[in-house]
This record gives sequence, structure tokens and C-alpha cells, in this order.
Amino acid sequence: MKLIRMEHYRCGEISDTIYLIAPDDITEEQLNLDIKNSMNSYLEAQEKLKSASSPGDWFDSNIDKYPDNITVGEIKQKRNEFNNKQDKFLKIQRDAKSFTAYMNELGYRLLYDLDEDMGEIICGCVDWGHRHGEIMRY
Repeated sequence: MKLIRMEHYRCGEISDTIYLIAPDDITEEQLNLDIKNSMNSYLEAQEKLKSASSPGDWFDSNIDKYPDNITVGEIKQKRNEFNNKQDKFLKIQRDAKSFTAYMNELGYRLLYDLDEDMGEIICGCVDWGHRHGEIMRY
């Protein structure tokens, strides 16, 4: 297994660093290709999610909100249309995975994904308190 340090940049600055485990036979060229493909898949899913709009959380079947001349069948049709739109939106939402999830599909593992395979893990926490505006080097 190889340890990979992956730095995420925004506007030319590191915004986050994650560590992945990869198979021993991974090459730098393959890693870069996998990063590019995962990034493209992630961005494509995010664009679909941005363009999708939720029809709402639930269908209001309160008959008082409908005109008197509407039939029960028409209300059921509106409910079915709502449910179809909601199902499509929820599928788009489920398909919008994280970048790391795409990398995971290609065989990479975040270090925290390995917890169950590594036995007992001892975690240490450092609480820096409210030191807003101070540069912290960790």
C-alpha cells in the first residue's frame, strides 16, 4: 500500500489536505488520471445538482387549496407528477457524491475508511479554544 497526500487548492492556495491509501502498483501517471476523472465526475454531478430543483418536501393534497371544478383524478395526477419530479431530484441528489467517493470507487481509501481493518485506534484531540485570527501551524 502507498500513502498519498492529496492537497486541494482553491484560488491558488491549499484549502485542505487529505491522505489516501492506494495499491502498491499505482503510478503517478495513473494517480493523476484518476484525480482528473474523479474531479470531472464530481463537477458534472454538482452541475446536475445545481440545475435540478426540488419540487418541495411533500405534496399538499388539502382539497381546500384547489378550485371547486377540479376532480379527484386531477389531484391524483398532480400528486403523481410531483412524486415523479421528487424521485428524479432525489436520484440526482444521491448521485452527487463527494470527490473522495469517486476516488474510493477507483480503489483509493481515505485513512479513516480503514478504521475497521486496523483494530483499535487511539485518537488524540487538541482544543485550541478561541484563537481567532492567530496563525495555527498544525
